[in-house]
Amino acid sequence: MESVCIYRSVDREAVKSLNKREKNTQTSLRMSVFSTTILIAVLVTGLVVFSLYWNISSLREEIIILAKVEAESHWNKDAAFRRWASRHGGVYVKPDERTPKNPYLAHVPDRDLMTADGKELTLMNPAYMMSQLTREFEEMYGVKGRITGKMQLNPANKPDVWEFAALTQFENGAKKVVATTQIEGQPYLRFMKPVYMSESCIKCHGSLGYQVGDIRGGISVSVPLDRYNDAALETKQSMWATHVMVWFIAMIAILFYYRILSARQVERQQMLQQLEHDALHDGLTTLPNRFLFLDRLNHAITRAQRETDYQFAVCFLDMDRFKNLNDSYGHLIGDAILRQIAERFNRVIRPADTVARIGGDEFTFLLEDVSGLNEALVIAERILLSLNAPFQTEVGELYLNASLGLCMSAPLYQQAEDMLRDADIAMYRAKEAGRGRVDVFNQEMHEQAIEIMQMENDLRHAVEKKELEIFYQPIVDVEKNKIAGFEALLRWQHSKLGFISPEVFIPLAEDTSLIHDIGTWVMLRACQVVREWNLEFGQGQSLGLSVNISSKQLIHQDLVPMIQSIIASTRFDPALLHCEVTESAMIQHKERAVDVIKQLKAENIKISVDDFGKGYSSLTYLQEFDFDILKIDKDFVQDMGEQGRGLQLVKTILLLARDFNMTVVAEGVEQKDQLHRLQAMGCQLIQGHYYAKPMRESEIYELLQHGVLQQASQLVSLREDDPDDRVKVIPTVS
Repeated sequence: MESVCIYRSVDREAVKSLNKREKNTQTSLRMSVFSTTILIAVLVTGLVVFSLYWNISSLREEIIILAKVEAESHWNKDAAFRRWASRHGGVYVKPDERTPKNPYLAHVPDRDLMTADGKELTLMNPAYMMSQLTREFEEMYGVKGRITGKMQLNPANKPDVWEFAALTQFENGAKKVVATTQIEGQPYLRFMKPVYMSESCIKCHGSLGYQVGDIRGGISVSVPLDRYNDAALETKQSMWATHVMVWFIAMIAILFYYRILSARQVERQQMLQQLEHDALHDGLTTLPNRFLFLDRLNHAITRAQRETDYQFAVCFLDMDRFKNLNDSYGHLIGDAILRQIAERFNRVIRPADTVARIGGDEFTFLLEDVSGLNEALVIAERILLSLNAPFQTEVGELYLNASLGLCMSAPLYQQAEDMLRDADIAMYRAKEAGRGRVDVFNQEMHEQAIEIMQMENDLRHAVEKKELEIFYQPIVDVEKNKIAGFEALLRWQHSKLGFISPEVFIPLAEDTSLIHDIGTWVMLRACQVVREWNLEFGQGQSLGLSVNISSKQLIHQDLVPMIQSIIASTRFDPALLHCEVTESAMIQHKERAVDVIKQLKAENIKISVDDFGKGYSSLTYLQEFDFDILKIDKDFVQDMGEQGRGLQLVKTILLLARDFNMTVVAEGVEQKDQLHRLQAMGCQLIQGHYYAKPMRESEIYELLQHGVLQQASQLVSLREDDPDDRVKVIPTVS
């Protein structure tokens, strides 16, 4: 045997440690990029919000400043005019309706004068003139203004509350008072400065007791803020729009920044993955190398130590006389063939399995989660069969074979190398026994393999020897108290080995393609028998027939024609035929299953999904496959006690079936309380040992003669009369 090792001289633990560090680094970098991006986005958002808040706050202050400037400007013009008018002693005008004689200046001796031509004139002092000017100004521009004081000649100039408070502040030394208040419900900025007595004021206001230099009162100017607020609102809206646009542009820039960094991170990750792949895979075939295979094998050993029902197998394969090929045709041809071999192995193993190249022409296989030696041997044989077809090369077609050693998992294995060594020993035994074959590591398993092969041969003749027999288990309609139909269940009573469980021989029949012949026989015989029962005992009631269809049958091209032929030959009503399939069978061959189910339903045949809830139980599959009947798995029914979770699961399945307009059959009903719970939940069809075990054709016929078809409750009475009934029951496997 040739074993030129191709793996790199790198310590496996060092590689694993490096990979772990690299993965941690990648995670840290991704988090760092994401965190940095989020932080920048938060900072930018905070700056934009702060800028908007600061600008809006400043806008309010600017409104007050501008209104104050306007108010002070109006006050200055008012004060300047008053000073001018005071220096000239006022103005004499002709009294009329608009400017009558001022009654509050009656104490002034020269209030009224007569001109030389006989015209009468009256005095308008500065306060009188300004009251008329400010009134007209207010009407035109909305700006209010007046002079007031705590003592006044004209009561109309009496100060309001704010003005009185301002005058008090002037007495306390204030030079001016500014405030925003409401006047008649509208916002105003009010500005007021004191007015002092002067020599020219004595003429009119001296009667109030003021002396020159005294604070006589104050001039008040009130500027409306509405137009400022309107302008501020437009500015505020513009600020919002500008800041939102700036924020949006910033977010786009940040997102672009994140995308660039993420792309670089992806490139780095891909590069690291490629480095990891190169360190753990064969460069020629791209299969896992010895390091990766041993790592996965160690994981499988660890899992087997935790899970007692978990089994796996290791296969060690060596190409027979491969060195002769290299010597004859060169290593280029040898390498090309090795690549083809790797492709074939990848096609025949299951998705969860591992195939590795650990030497020049040596390959190892890790077969995970196998049911036992039987399944492992089937896979091993499939691996060898994949080499039967000729290999296409530049020098023409070449034929090769290989020897394979198989080692099953066992508690004694603690190290991956030990199990690989034993598989290698078994491979040598295969070579010594003639090459091109499989050999098992220990004698016990070897003998078991021989027994399985013998069982396969016996199964081929079981029908002829009448060792295979169909049992029938009633399906009861509890609402009508009638038998609705039967499920046909296959049994094998071996002449030497005794009863063999369907769990053993059905997979064997599937692996050897015997399932098609056996399935055809079961379908034909069951249809014949149930039709005869319907003719003899039906009395207007038609018994249904449930027949299990295996995954291999489901994908076989002759399944539908076979069923059509049997229905035609037996004249069995297709509406009474229920083809039971499992969820796993449909998922494994989805496209083919959908097509077959459509063809069967076109023949008016019902489709039943067996053991529902035990497999995938996806709502998508219920829609895609258009089932008619759901059969609740017996494990859920058995777990419907007070402490079990099965009760809620059964409720859910029943509600689900109603929503999809499907019939439900509860399997595995053994206790009366289980029946009552199912009845209370609305489950009409019951199957299980509570009513009857699976029975031979003759036993069912005898029961039908006693009238149990119309009185299904008699089945319970008959069972209770036989206290050993449960012991005699043959296990039911659908």
